[in-house]
Amino acid sequence: MLESQLDLLQQHLIVEKGLARNTLAAYMSDLQHFCAFAQARGASTFQELTREDIIGYLAERRQQGIAARTIARELVSLKTLYRFLHLYEAGTADPTAQIQAP
Repeated sequence: MLESQLDLLQQHLIVEKGLARNTLAAYMSDLQHFCAFAQARGASTFQELTREDIIGYLAERRQQGIAARTIARELVSLKTLYRFLHLYEAGTADPTAQIQAP
């Protein structure tokens, strides 16, 4: 289910938002990393993850030596994902809403 949610988002970003190829590639790469994180936690949908999970993910990425600028972009990717889910899947909360970029 996680992968199908990413596929829907990718189509949305291509068709509705018209993102540049490089931007789209960066977002999808970021979200693939997050997808692996979600799968490791046993989540079958992104809606199962909480604000604390997302903060933990970003902290884990920082511990891996990922630059603050890259983590900030990853947060933008996550915010894009959760805004999409909120718009297209009624009732989906946005756990990224109150998270500030590093």
